[in-house]
Amino acid sequence: SAAGAHQLGVWCLRVACLSGRRYEDFHEMAKWKEFVAQWQKTLEKAEPMLKKHKLPVGVENHKDWLADEQVAMLKRIGSEYLGACVDFGNNVALLEDSLEVVEKLAPYAVTTHLKDMAVLPYDEGFELSEVALGDGSTPLAKIISTLRKHRGDIHICLEMITRDPLKVPYKTDHYWITHERRDEERIRKFENTVLKQAWTKPLPRVTGLGAAQALAFEDENLRRCAAYAKQTLKL
Repeated sequence: SAAGAHQLGVWCLRVACLSGRRYEDFHEMAKWKEFVAQWQKTLEKAEPMLKKHKLPVGVENHKDWLADEQVAMLKRIGSEYLGACVDFGNNVALLEDSLEVVEKLAPYAVTTHLKDMAVLPYDEGFELSEVALGDGSTPLAKIISTLRKHRGDIHICLEMITRDPLKVPYKTDHYWITHERRDEERIRKFENTVLKQAWTKPLPRVTGLGAAQALAFEDENLRRCAAYAKQTLKL
C-alpha cells in the first residue's frame, strides 16, 4: 500500500498492469477493452492515496500499452504522482521504435528499466531477447539523454532477464485481435528498421543448461551490463 511504502521510506513505486503479454493473454477485443477500463478505474481510485503520501508511481509499458495508449491514460488521470516506469525495450514486442516510445513517455517518467534488445526473424514473426548492454540494437545513450532532458534526476535501473527468447508472432491474425486493424504501416516501418538490425546468429537460450550453468550465464550478463553502463554509458 501507499501508506506502507511511505513508512518504509520508499520514494517511488513501479506497477505493471499486465503480468503477461497483450498478444498472448487476450483472445478477443472485448476482453482487452474490459482490461483497459478496469485499469483506468483502478489507477484513478489509487491516485488520491498516492497524492496524500506524495508517492510517485510509474506504470510500466509491459508489453501491454502502445505508447500513445499509455500517454492517453496518464493524461486522463492528470496526476504528478502517476507516471511511467519507462522500459527501454518492451514495446519492441508491439512493433514500436524504442526511442520513439521513450520520447512519448519521457514527460511522465518516474523510474526506468534499462535493457538492450536483440531480435531474430522466424516464420510467424520474430524472437525477442534481452541481451547484455551493447549487444543489441537499442539506442541506449539516446534514450538516457531523452529521459534526462525531461527529468534530470531520473534513476536508471537495470533489468536484465536471462531466459529463452520470446516469440512475437506479428504475422498471425491473433496478434492483432486487440487492435482495430492490422497496422501495415507499423509493420513496414518495423521491418525496415528494427528487423534490419536482426542478429545473424541464434539468440541466447537457457533451456538445456543445468542450474549452475544458468546461474553463471545470468551472472555473466549482469556483470557485463554493469561494466557497459559504467564505462560506456557513464552511469
